[in-house]
Amino acid sequence: MSDKFTIYHNPRCRKSREALALLQENNIEPEVVRYLDSPLSSEDLRLIVAKLDVPVKAIVRTEEKVYKEILKLIK
Repeated sequence: MSDKFTIYHNPRCRKSREALALLQENNIEPEVVRYLDSPLSSEDLRLIVAKLDVPVKAIVRTEEKVYKEILKLIK
């Protein structure tokens, strides 16, 4: 396993701040990618999902308003 960590961070998100703090408390200084400032490409997202080995829905914030609006459009 690599010792390099990357966190895709939103400083306005409490859980994101908590995750970053937890890493730092454990002396892990990750590369911080502020994804709202530098959006990820489709390919980046595919690679992340593949590395996590989880369904896409597992990393989607399904309670967000924008998610619910998109669902209405595709149904």
